[in-house]
Amino acid sequence: MWFKLITWFRYIKATGFLVRMIFECGKDAIPFFIIFVFFLIAFTDGTNVIGKQNLQEDGGEMVNMQFGSVFDAFVHNYKTSMGDWDTDIYENSNTYAERVYFWIIWFLNTILNLIILLNLLIAIISTTYERVNEKAK
Repeated sequence: MWFKLITWFRYIKATGFLVRMIFECGKDAIPFFIIFVFFLIAFTDGTNVIGKQNLQEDGGEMVNMQFGSVFDAFVHNYKTSMGDWDTDIYENSNTYAERVYFWIIWFLNTILNLIILLNLLIAIISTTYERVNEKAK
């Protein structure tokens, strides 16, 4: 319903450009989001594999004490990609080597996803804005 409602704004002169811009940015950003999700899954796998070194039995089943589940590791890596600097979870590591591996993955995640890929998204949106603005004139 809300998606249909926003398409009605195309017919208003003041908002038509913005609606067109939103849809064009969405189309142009699809390849970016495929790469972004790929890297999120890769970093999730890395943190989950290292976190599995810290398994403990809880009610008859083995629980990853570092993240809890793969979904929790994914959310942690997503939040890191969006600029969340919460690194307290790394202090629960059993060994110094695990802590070092976590920090390496955190550093790579921060550089690649937060700095490089999100700046690439800004460049994609800027290019789309220029193209849509030229068509509007």
